[in-house]
Amino acid sequence: MRVTAPLPLSLVSSNVSASAYDPWSGTTAYTRGDKVFYNPLSDIVGHEYEALTDHTNSPPVVDGTTDWIDLGPDNRSAMFDSKIGTVTSANGNILVSITPQGYFDSIALIRVLNAITITITVTRSGQTLYTDYFNAYQDAAEWGGYFFGERIMLRNAVSIIPQMFYKDCTVIVNIQGTAGQEVSCALLMIGRSYYLGVTSNEPKVGIQDYSTKEVDTFGNAFLLERAYADRASVNIQLNTAQLDAVRRKLATYRASPVLYDLNNDDTHYESLIIFGYYDEFDITLAFPTVSYCTLSVQSLI
Repeated sequence: MRVTAPLPLSLVSSNVSASAYDPWSGTTAYTRGDKVFYNPLSDIVGHEYEALTDHTNSPPVVDGTTDWIDLGPDNRSAMFDSKIGTVTSANGNILVSITPQGYFDSIALIRVLNAITITITVTRSGQTLYTDYFNAYQDAAEWGGYFFGERIMLRNAVSIIPQMFYKDCTVIVNIQGTAGQEVSCALLMIGRSYYLGVTSNEPKVGIQDYSTKEVDTFGNAFLLERAYADRASVNIQLNTAQLDAVRRKLATYRASPVLYDLNNDDTHYESLIIFGYYDEFDITLAFPTVSYCTLSVQSLI
């Protein structure tokens, strides 16, 4: 298994339009309810804002301002904001090109919906260095499902460790769906991975549901659907000589969202790909050459 911290990204191109709102202008008189797009540093993530008061010349991002409320990232930016609850969506396909600001060997996409295929390509100076292709759907388990059942996504998360690439490389991601149907992606992350050890048998996976369920005195149930977080608990076999290095590495990520790919080289389970944080970890120094680590992680929402 590997852990990967995200690198800052620069957007080269995208087929997804940015914001439906006009950019903020310092010469415009805004009234309550007006909405604008604002990205003063031309960062990869721009945000949309709604005016709370009637005013002029008050920029949206000023500490202590009461003139604006942040509505979140615009549609194009949402897949780059290191959060799972915001998504980029488009009709038919999402095609983006980005350049990481550092050496990288890990590329991941989280919560991809309605995709048929996913293609990832790495280029440098116009030359293709790497390409990978994924079929996002699985075959039916029986004939009734094949002819009449709903198509089931094989995966909505992809994590690959291709090789080490220079920071001046360009990563091209094409999430292809069906024309007329909306495809979406919650997170596209690129970084440099760190190998922890081998995930042992019988990992536990599940979700933490934040929906509410209440039953009144007459037995009527009231269910309010809310977001959920992915969870996983695994045992890791690691080299005792690397015990201290693994402990230090995990300690540096104690308050940072990172990608935990809990798969081994021969497994590719979506449920074991989690972008988030760990609840706790414990390392047992078992033998001179082999030690064990228990790790529980939970995704962001």
